[in-house]
Amino acid sequence: MASLSSAEYNRRYKLKHPNAWRDNSRRYRLQHPGRDAATSRRYRKNHPDRVVETLKRSRKKQLLWQKENPVLWKKLTREASLRAYHGKDAVEYFEKQNKRQHSLCAICMEPMRKPCLDHNHKTDRKRGILCDLCNRGIGFFKENTKSLQRAVEYLRKWNTKQL
Repeated sequence: MASLSSAEYNRRYKLKHPNAWRDNSRRYRLQHPGRDAATSRRYRKNHPDRVVETLKRSRKKQLLWQKENPVLWKKLTREASLRAYHGKDAVEYFEKQNKRQHSLCAICMEPMRKPCLDHNHKTDRKRGILCDLCNRGIGFFKENTKSLQRAVEYLRKWNTKQL
């Protein structure tokens, strides 16, 4: 019987003893901090073609998963975006507020196709959920209530005049 290469031996050991493999790997990483990063950098430098090919395969798998799970993908990306821009409690706040508003925009009272978590840009305080158009409208007025009031007066003036 031919002896196994170390790579093949490790592969078989990992399949037979996954918990022991995980524990040994964890222990090694704790004893040798930074060595994994150095090894990864060296591998990426010496095998750029393999790295690119692996990334392509990963991207294909991701795109396939996204196609198969569009609803879950949309939910996960929305949650990640909320956390990134508004903090870790934003997802919970968004869901509660959306329920309170019955999935309607707080300004135009229309069903929201692309809901946005509105917040004060100076204090970062969350206010409510708006549709994309109303949210951008407030943004274009730079959250200036006097300008918004003048816009309302302007519209009233011109909506009542006879053409």
